[in-house]
Amino acid sequence: MLLAGALSIAAACEQDPAALESQLNALLELGSSGMLEAASLERLRDIDKGSLPGNLVEYLDDLLEL
Repeated sequence: MLLAGALSIAAACEQDPAALESQLNALLELGSSGMLEAASLERLRDIDKGSLPGNLVEYLDDLLEL
């Protein structure tokens, strides 16, 4: 899905935690609707979990488990 790929790319280079949270949340919503393919999320693996607030690490982990 093109939208998920674009969100993943944006999230991988996002510097603003609030914007990143919105991007990850949108991806989680797409995933819960069954409209998400794992290949669309590959760029999320580039995100350094050590630099994220705890709640965003949880979002990221949930997405990478899809």
